[in-house]
Amino acid sequence: MKKMTNTLLTVSLLTLVLAPQGLFAQNIDKAVQAYKSGNYVDSAIRFYEVLNYEEDPSLVAEAEYGVASSLEKTKLYLSAFKYYAIIVQEGSDHPFFAKAVEGLLDVGDALKDDVYVPQILDSIYDSNHNALKRLTGDVLPRIHYAVGERLFRVGDFNVSRDFLSTVREGSSVYPASQYLIGLQYARIGQSASARRNYKKANVAFENVRRTVPFKVEDKDLQNLRDMASLGIARLNYERAYLKDDGDPERDRLINLAISEYRDIPRFSQGWADAIFERGWAHAVKGEYGKTLGAVRDLLSPYFYDNFYPEAYILRAIAYYYNCQWDRVAGTLKEANERIEPMVGALDEVLEQDYDAEEWFTLFQKSMKAGTEGGEGLIPWPVVAQISSSHKYIKLMHFLKEVEREQLFFTKDPNIARGHLGRDMSDYVDETRSSFVRGIGSWIRSELKRSKNDLEGVLTRITIVDLETSTAETEWLSIGREIGGKVRTRLPRPFVPNDTFQFWWHRGEYWLDELGFHEYTIKTECYE
Repeated sequence: MKKMTNTLLTVSLLTLVLAPQGLFAQNIDKAVQAYKSGNYVDSAIRFYEVLNYEEDPSLVAEAEYGVASSLEKTKLYLSAFKYYAIIVQEGSDHPFFAKAVEGLLDVGDALKDDVYVPQILDSIYDSNHNALKRLTGDVLPRIHYAVGERLFRVGDFNVSRDFLSTVREGSSVYPASQYLIGLQYARIGQSASARRNYKKANVAFENVRRTVPFKVEDKDLQNLRDMASLGIARLNYERAYLKDDGDPERDRLINLAISEYRDIPRFSQGWADAIFERGWAHAVKGEYGKTLGAVRDLLSPYFYDNFYPEAYILRAIAYYYNCQWDRVAGTLKEANERIEPMVGALDEVLEQDYDAEEWFTLFQKSMKAGTEGGEGLIPWPVVAQISSSHKYIKLMHFLKEVEREQLFFTKDPNIARGHLGRDMSDYVDETRSSFVRGIGSWIRSELKRSKNDLEGVLTRITIVDLETSTAETEWLSIGREIGGKVRTRLPRPFVPNDTFQFWWHRGEYWLDELGFHEYTIKTECYE
C-alpha cells in the first residue's frame, strides 16, 4: 500500500512538471487567437503563461512580445514598457526586436517619458546600429530624437546635435528636433563663454514655426511653436542689447523682439514669460510707460500663480531712469516685504531632514493648502511655479498612469488573482515607490534653486537701492527735492466716436485688457 502511494505521488508530480510544457505550447495559439479577437487581457494572461512555462526559445520570444503588445493594447503602458524593454535590451538577435523598439517608443510617448526610454535606446544604439538603420517609417527619426534629447540634457551637445540633425522634415519629431538644435546654437544651458550662432539658432526656430501651424489643436505642438517664437524674440533682444545706443540696428532688433513677444497668443502657456521679457525690451528701448504696463499685468490676480520677483526690479528701474526716487524706494520696500518672508520660510523647510518620499508628500500638502499656506509648508508662489513647470506636469502625468495601473491590477477580476496580475502589481508598486522618491529629490533641488533665485533678487534689490541712494545724494547736492514735483492725474484722453468707451481706472483688472496696459510717465530728471 505504501509502495502504491509513493508511485501515485511520483506520477502526480511528473504530471505537474511535464503537463505545462505541452499545455502552454498549445496556449500560444489560443493567445494569438485572443489577441486577434481583441481580447487583450485574455491574450496577455495566456502569453504570460507561455512565457513562464515554455522552453522553446522561439515561442518564448513570441510570448515576450505578445505580453508587451497585449498590455499596450490594454493601455497598461508602464507594464508594456517592462516587456518591450526586456526585448530591446536583448538586442537585434531577438526576432521581435524591431517591433519592440517601435512599441517602446509608443509607450514612452503615452507615458510622456523622457528619461527611461531614451536611456535604454542610448545604451543599445551602438551595439545594434545596423539593425536600427534598417527600421522603416518614422521609427529611426524618433530614436534619433530620443537619444539626441537625452544627450542634450546630460550636456553632450555636439553628439546630441549630430543625432537631431538626421531628423528630416516630414517626421513627427522634426519640429521638436529643430527646437533643440536652436537651443544648442543659442547656447542655452551652456557656459557663459560658449559662442552663440544667432543665425543658425534663428533658422532652427523658424523651421519649427514653418512646420507647426499657428493654430494647431495639439497643445504640446502649440506650446512648442510658442517656445520657438520666444527663442526668436530672445535672440533679437540679446543681439540688440549688445549694440550701442543710437545704432539703427539696435532699434531694429529690439522692435523685432517686441513684435515677437506680442505674437505669443494671449492666455497661452508662454504668455506670462512673453509679457515679462517684453517689459525688459521696452526698458532697453526707453519706453518706460510700456515697461510699467507689463509689470502691472504680471502683478495682476490673473498671474498670481506665475510669480516673477524680478518684476519689482524692472518697475524700480523704470522709475530710477525717470528720477522718481520715492517710487523706486516704495517698489523696493514692497518687494522686500514679499520676498524676504518667502526666503525665510524656504530656509525653515530646507532645514528639515526629510527623506525623498516625504519631500513629495510635503509638496502635495502645500499644493492642497493653496494660497492659505500653513506652518512648515512651502510658500504658495514657489509651489505654483514648480507645479506649473513643464517637467512637473510630465512627471505627474507619468505618476497618474502608474497609479491607474496599480488600481487595474488589484481590481480587474480577470487578472488580479492570476500570476500576471500579482507580478505586474508588484512591479508597478516598486516603480511607483522609486518614481515618487525621484520626484521628491527633484522637488528638494527645485526648492534650493528657488531659494537661491530669490536671494539673488534680494541682492539685486540691494544694488538698485544703493544706486538710488547715490543718485539721491547727487540730487540733493544741487538743491533738488525728493518727490517734490506735484503729480496729477492726466486729463481725459480724446475719444474719437461713440464706438469707444472710457472710464477712469480705479485699480480694477479686466481680462481683455491684460497684455495691453501702458502707463504715461514723465521724467523728473533735471537737465
